[in-house]
Amino acid sequence: MVPISSGQGVIPGFVECVVAICNHIGCDARVTQRADVGGFAEALGGGSMLVFSADDERFLAINAKRGWMADNDPCTAHAYVAALDAAAAGVSGKPVLVLGLGPVGRAAAARLVELGARVFACEPDHERLAAAAAELPLTAVTLSEGLAHCWLVLDATPAIELIDFGWVWSDCVVSAPGLPAGVTLAARETLGERLVHEPLALGVATMAVHALVGPCD
Repeated sequence: MVPISSGQGVIPGFVECVVAICNHIGCDARVTQRADVGGFAEALGGGSMLVFSADDERFLAINAKRGWMADNDPCTAHAYVAALDAAAAGVSGKPVLVLGLGPVGRAAAARLVELGARVFACEPDHERLAAAAAELPLTAVTLSEGLAHCWLVLDATPAIELIDFGWVWSDCVVSAPGLPAGVTLAARETLGERLVHEPLALGVATMAVHALVGPCD
């Protein structure tokens, strides 16, 4: 893991967390002593196979041996869709509400379509919504319309308290890569284990896997 000092600088604890996650899944990971270009030289000169690095705009895992990379946005999307798919015993043919069509939400919507889900999307940015709708077979809805039709939700927004406990029933699942998760405290308590939300580990683990076996589109 190479720290990057440009822009807003290194987030305290971030590089250490990435290394801890990689070590937890069986990698031999470390933080380079140097930052920026010097850190890349240290990592590559030391024979590292994967190099993780993040600035204000991108978070990548680069496979130095094979010349490909894994991007945090699509990898995070794939991880949370996989979690939703597992929790729902398969999303194929089922209505899924995607909240937010930014980089993660759009990648999640595309993956859900690949898995055969009926995708409903709530996105207040009309340009984002139009761009996604031009490429994907999704149905644009308001939040209330989407929650009325769907018991599976992928929340890829930074918004708070979008979903209250009144929506929650026995089968519903919220998979939330967004930070914070857009559920109220009461909804969070009612969902329990049916709320999938972790701010870093799922995305980083998926990045490591995809950087090793092939890029995550």
